[in-house]
Amino acid sequence: QSHHTCRQLRTTPVPGAPQEVVAVAMLQAVAAFGGGLWVQSKISDLQLPQVSRAVDEADTFKLCVRIIAASVPGLSESGLLTRERPRIAAVLGGVRKETEFGECDEDAEISENLGADVPPCDWHFGETLTFAANAADVMAGQAVQLWLHSHSDVRLGPFQVDLARTRDIGVCSVELRKSILPECVLSSAGADGLGGSRVGDTGRNQPSWETPVLPFTLTHVGGSSSSRSDEYALGQAAGHILAVFSMNMDPQAMLRHADQATRPLVDRVTDPLKQMISAPAK
Repeated sequence: QSHHTCRQLRTTPVPGAPQEVVAVAMLQAVAAFGGGLWVQSKISDLQLPQVSRAVDEADTFKLCVRIIAASVPGLSESGLLTRERPRIAAVLGGVRKETEFGECDEDAEISENLGADVPPCDWHFGETLTFAANAADVMAGQAVQLWLHSHSDVRLGPFQVDLARTRDIGVCSVELRKSILPECVLSSAGADGLGGSRVGDTGRNQPSWETPVLPFTLTHVGGSSSSRSDEYALGQAAGHILAVFSMNMDPQAMLRHADQATRPLVDRVTDPLKQMISAPAK
C-alpha cells in the first residue's frame, strides 16, 4: 500500500513542460497528501460521544429524603405547662409528606463534622420520606422543599391538652439538578427504602446512590398565626436541617441527559466539528 501511495505521488515530467509547472504540480500533490494526513489525524482525535443506556424522561425512580436532625434556636421541649415540638415536611411537586415529632437530645453531637457554621442539632428525627420522580422533573428544575414547623400542647399533670397551634419556623429549597444529583455517589449498601431499579420493583440487589449528610439553612417566611410569629424577621435564618438524599437511578446519566437535552440544537451539531478543528494535530 505504501508503494502504491508513493507511486501516486510521483510526477512524470511532461516533455517540453517548464520546470516551474512541474514544481507546482509536485507541491500540489504533496499538499493534498499532507491535507489527507491532517484530516485523518483530526478524525482519529475526535472525541466520540459515550454510548450508554438512554434515559427515558417518563421512567420513574425513587427519591428518598432521610431527615436526620434539626437545630431550632429558642425551641425547647421542657416547660412548666406548655410543650412545643417540631415536625418536618418534605414537598416535591404536588406531593407532601411529613415526619413525626422530633425528639430532643442535647447530648448528641451529630453536626460536629459539618463545619463551624452548623450549630449542634438537638432535635432528632431519623425518618425516611420516599417520593417518585423522573428525568423530566430534573430538567424542569424541580426542587424538594423542606418545611419545619412546631406544634404546641399543654400538660396538666397526667393530662395533655392539644392546643392545635402550629407555627412555621422556616423553609429551604433543594434543587434536584443542582444540589442533590451532583452529591450522590454509589452506595456500598442499599439505602433505606430502595429496592429495585424502579418504583414498583421488588429486587433487593439493585444499586443505589446516596449523598453524605448535608446541612441546609432554614429561612423564615412568616405566615404563622402564633403569638411567637415575630420571633424571627422575614428572610432571617431560623435554623438548620440535616438530611441525606438517596435514589435508585444513576444520577450522572440523568445529569448528562439533562445537559444534552437543554443545549441548543446548533451547539449539539457544531461542537464536535469545533473540537476536531481546534484540537492540535499529533
